[in-house]
Amino acid sequence: LTIIRGYAEHLAETRAGDPESREALQIIIGEADRLTSILEEVLDTARPSASPLVPLDLHRFLAGLESIMKAQCSRVGVTLEFVFVRGNPRVMATEERLQRVFTNLFFNALDASPRGGRIRVSTKLLDQSRWVEIQVEDNGKGIRASDLSRVFDPFFSTKKHGTGLGLTNCAQIIRGYGGTISLEGSGGSEYQPAAGNGPIC
Repeated sequence: LTIIRGYAEHLAETRAGDPESREALQIIIGEADRLTSILEEVLDTARPSASPLVPLDLHRFLAGLESIMKAQCSRVGVTLEFVFVRGNPRVMATEERLQRVFTNLFFNALDASPRGGRIRVSTKLLDQSRWVEIQVEDNGKGIRASDLSRVFDPFFSTKKHGTGLGLTNCAQIIRGYGGTISLEGSGGSEYQPAAGNGPIC
């Protein structure tokens, strides 16, 4: 796929004066990227991570994703809100894998949000501050009750072109940290990953 994409990019550059060929090559590049993403999701599901866990400042981590998320929201007229509990909860995790979780949850919420909608990311402490819960909420149409029990199953998707592996990977990562993840889907979607492999560090 990398070779195909590379050749397509090279041809697109050399045929800048041919709009029809350039458009066809851009489609090839886009499809190569899409297939690469699918393969990465399959591999992530099949192989456990060997990356060491490190203590992460959760609020700083989420704030680092905020600018990316806001840029995406502004394009489709969706309001993004962050509400953090007091303090600086830290969790044992791998930043790259945790970023994958919340990027996936965010884009699911964005896909479900109507124009003029709202996405809310919030944190709260549970069990006498031993755990932290992060909620990603949208005010879209929600998910059918009959589908709620299946959303974390491999290859199940309500999207036309979905792989059905995004939420499976999210659940695998969070549960690998000793946490839990759940979804409430009536009148909008609300993902609740209780992040942390055991108590907050």
